[in-house]
Amino acid sequence: NSYYNAKRAFDEAEDEIHAAALAARAKNLKQIQPAVPPVSAKQKLGVVIDKCSSILSFHSSSSFVDNALLLIGKSYFYQAEYVKAERKFLELNEQFPSSSLILESRLWQARTLDRLNRPEESIAILISLSDDAEAEGEDEIAAQARLLLGTLYELQSEQEKAVGQYVRA
Repeated sequence: NSYYNAKRAFDEAEDEIHAAALAARAKNLKQIQPAVPPVSAKQKLGVVIDKCSSILSFHSSSSFVDNALLLIGKSYFYQAEYVKAERKFLELNEQFPSSSLILESRLWQARTLDRLNRPEESIAILISLSDDAEAEGEDEIAAQARLLLGTLYELQSEQEKAVGQYVRA
């Protein structure tokens, strides 16, 4: 029940964040920085972190522990607490290497490393992730990884590599 409520609150917060980002982008098409999440979304993300932390503390043998770690990491990411987010993604990757959430966790870890201004580490993860995701038939994750790779290459003025990733995405 805790995970269900946390997931519902996270989905609502993420919808609000995406809506705010679209509205901000519509006002300023050259916006590079992520939009600031609305206050209500931040509150919901706090609830998500609390509920998922309870799962980790009181139900550590639950089948939802990897899910809880991913939600906490994503919540921290949206709150711009990137160091905490990175820790949760690493924790999930190390403690649950065979989880069905590993590919998604690695994608979020790469996004987090990008925000922490560690593009080389992000690129290394994204290169292996895109290949692994394609091999496992996870086309959406592969495409997202390649889009981010393209963006990172573009920021490093490596246009040919960027175009190659965008085409593959």
